[in-house]
Amino acid sequence: MRRSVAGLICFAFGCLAALHAQRVDLTALPAFVQDGFNATSLLRGFNPDDPTLVELPPNPGNRPIMVGAIPVTYFMQFEGISNRSFLLNDIPQEFRFEMDLLNFRKNPVHQYTILIPFDAPRELIESKSGIGLFLAGVGTNWQVYVNGTIFRNEASFGYLSVEEGVERAVRGAIVDIASTQLTEGLNVLAFMIEGDPQDHRTGFFMPGPYVIDTYENIVTMREQYVQLAFIGAYAFFAVYHFVLYLLRRRNRAYLMYSIGIGLLALHLFCRTYIVHDIIINSAVVKSLEIMSLIALVPAFLAFFDTAVRNHTTLFTKLFSAAAVIPLILQFIIPKETVQFIWSVVAFLPAAYVLVMDLVLPMRRSWRHYRRTAKGRRNYFLIFFRSLRRLNAAKLALGIAVIGATTALNVLSFTTGVFESIAQYGFFALTFGAATVLAAQFVHVYGEVAAINVVLENKVQSRTHQLEDRMKEQDDLNVKLSEASARLKGANEAAATDMRMAVQVQQGFFPKEQPRTSRWEASFVLLPAAGISGDFFDFYTSQADTLDGLVVGDVSGHGIASGLVTVLARSVFHRNFYEYRNLSLGKVMDAINEELIAELEAVDNYLTVALLRLNEAGYVEYTSAAHTEILYRGLGRPRAVELKPKGVDAYKGFPIGRGGLAVPYKSIRFKLNPGDSLLIYTDGVSEQRNVDGEEFGLDGVITALSSAPSEDAKSALNFIMQEWRFHTSGARIADDVTAVLLRYRG
Repeated sequence: MRRSVAGLICFAFGCLAALHAQRVDLTALPAFVQDGFNATSLLRGFNPDDPTLVELPPNPGNRPIMVGAIPVTYFMQFEGISNRSFLLNDIPQEFRFEMDLLNFRKNPVHQYTILIPFDAPRELIESKSGIGLFLAGVGTNWQVYVNGTIFRNEASFGYLSVEEGVERAVRGAIVDIASTQLTEGLNVLAFMIEGDPQDHRTGFFMPGPYVIDTYENIVTMREQYVQLAFIGAYAFFAVYHFVLYLLRRRNRAYLMYSIGIGLLALHLFCRTYIVHDIIINSAVVKSLEIMSLIALVPAFLAFFDTAVRNHTTLFTKLFSAAAVIPLILQFIIPKETVQFIWSVVAFLPAAYVLVMDLVLPMRRSWRHYRRTAKGRRNYFLIFFRSLRRLNAAKLALGIAVIGATTALNVLSFTTGVFESIAQYGFFALTFGAATVLAAQFVHVYGEVAAINVVLENKVQSRTHQLEDRMKEQDDLNVKLSEASARLKGANEAAATDMRMAVQVQQGFFPKEQPRTSRWEASFVLLPAAGISGDFFDFYTSQADTLDGLVVGDVSGHGIASGLVTVLARSVFHRNFYEYRNLSLGKVMDAINEELIAELEAVDNYLTVALLRLNEAGYVEYTSAAHTEILYRGLGRPRAVELKPKGVDAYKGFPIGRGGLAVPYKSIRFKLNPGDSLLIYTDGVSEQRNVDGEEFGLDGVITALSSAPSEDAKSALNFIMQEWRFHTSGARIADDVTAVLLRYRG
C-alpha cells in the first residue's frame, strides 16, 4: 500500500515537472535590442556578436524592456541580476538617453528590434492544444516574428495592419504560434517595436510574465476573475447609490458617491486585459484612464463635503475647476507628464482634509481640555478626550479620502502587474464610505419611525421593493454568468476541435520525401490558417518505384475545405490504381464523376494536377484547371511553363462541378536525367508582400531557374527561401503547396 502511494506521488510530481518543462520563460533568457527594424534581416540568421545589438541579461519574472531608454549606439554585457529594470543604471552617463517627465514635447515615432533566441522543447512543439505566446505588456505598436515569419501585426504597416494613428499598447496579449514554424533546438523570437521613445509604453512596459507555453496554459494566464469581480462590485455600488439618489434627491452625497465609485470602476477597468479587446485604440484607453483618475479625486472631495458638511466648500470648487486643466493638457503634451504632475497635485485634497478636519479640530479640543484640566495634567487623558470629541463619521470619511487619494496616485504611476493589494484597499474604501452612508440612512430612518409609524410602514414597503428588485438583478446576473460560462466552454471546445482537426489532417499527408532509384521528390505545405485547403499525395509501390503524384487545391477555406481534401485524396488514390491501364484523362473522368456525386450538397470544387510516371522517364500529365507546372531541363538557363505546342484546350474544367460533360485530356512526354518539374498551387504565385506586389509566375520561374540542380530538396528549399524573402512581413493569405519532382535517370 505504501509503495502504491509513493508511486502515485512520484508520478504526480513527474507530470507537474513535465508540464513545467514545456514553458519557455522569455525573461529568463538574454534579450537583444537594436535600433531600427528591417524584416528581411530576420531571414539571415541570428548573430549575437553583432555590435549594433544591446544585450539585456535574464531576470526571471521581472524584466521590463523600455526600448526608448536603451542606448543603441553603445554595446555592453550587463553583469549580475537584480529586481530592477535593466535600462540605465549600469550604463555610463555619456551614453545615456534621458527620459524627462517634464519634457512637454512629443517625439516622432521610432522603430526598434527586440530579439530573444530560445530553445523549443519537443514536448512544446508536439503539444496537442497548440502553442501560444503571452506578453504582459507590449506597445505602442508592434509585430511578432518567429524564425522570420510574422504571426501578429499590430503596427501601422504591413498585411492586416491597424489603421494609421491607432496605438496598440496592450496588456495581456496572446499570440498563436504555429508549431510548424518551430524547430527542436534554437529558434529566434523577434519583435518590431514602434513608438515614441519618451513613452514608457514603447517596448515591454510590464515586468512580466513573458512566456511561450501550450495555448491552453497561455489562455489561463489571461484570466482576471478577481479583478473583474471587484470592478463589477464597484459598478454595482455606483448604480445602487445612484438609484438611492433618485429616490431621495435631497441627499446629494449618494450622487457624489455614485460618481466617484463609477469613476473608480472605469479607471480600474482601463487597467485590465479585456479592455484592449473592446477598445482597439490604446490611446483612447489611456485617455479614459487618466480622465477617470483626474475626475475621481474632486468627486470624492465633493462626496466628503456633501456627506459631512451638507454643502460644497470653496476649496472643492476651486480644485474641481483646476482639474479641468490637466484634462485638456493630456491632448497637448505627453500623457506621462500629465499623469506625473497630477500624482503630485492630487495630494492637496488629502492634505486639506487632514488639516481642516483632523489637525485643527484636534488642536482646538486639546487646548480646551488642557485649559480646563484640574490639578496635575494627564496628557494621555487629554488626548483621548480630544479624539473622542471629534465627529466619528467626519474622521472616518477624512481618512478614507486620504487613503483613496494616496493609493490611486501610487497605482496610476506604476507599470507593475494589476495591483492586488490596492484592490482590497479600494474595496475597503467603498465599503467604509457605503457604511457611513448607511449609518446616516439608519439615523434618519429612526427619526422618521419615532415621528410617524405610518411613514415607517411606507419606508419598509419601499425597502422591500428595492430588495426584491436587487434580488431579481442578482438572479439575472447569475443567469448571465452561467450563460457566459457555457459560451466560453463552447468556444474553448471549438478551438480545441479545430486544433485537433488540423493535426488529424496533417496525419493524412506524406511525411517522408520520396526517393527511388529513378525518381526523387521534395514537398512543402504551408496552411494559411489551421486546416489546409491544399492536398498532395505520392503513389509508390513496394518495388521501390514512384508511380505518380497528385497536387490539388480545394476552393474556399476552413473545415469544409479540409474535409474535402481528405475525401479527394482517398478518391484519387483508389482510382489511380484501379484504372492504371487507362489514360490519365479517363482516370480523371472517373474521379470527377465520383466527386460530383460526393460534393453535390456543397459549393466546393477542386483544381488538380495528376501525373503518372515510369522508370524510363516518361510522364503522363492531366490538369483540371490547375496552375501550369514548370519544367527545367538540366543545363538549360531558364525554366518554362509546360504546355503542349499547338494545343490550347489541353486543360479540363475543375473537379466536382456538374453540368460540364467535357472529357479530360492527358499529354505524355519524356524527361532526361537531371530534368525537374515544379507542381504548385496558386498560393505560391499569388502571395503578396507588404507593398501589395505578387510573387507572380515570373518570380516562380526565376526562382526555379536559379535553384541548385543537385537534388530536389535543395532546389525546393532555394525556391521557398526566395518566396519567403519576397513575402517577408506579410501574412499568408492562401494555402501554399509545392512539389519538386526530379528524374535521376
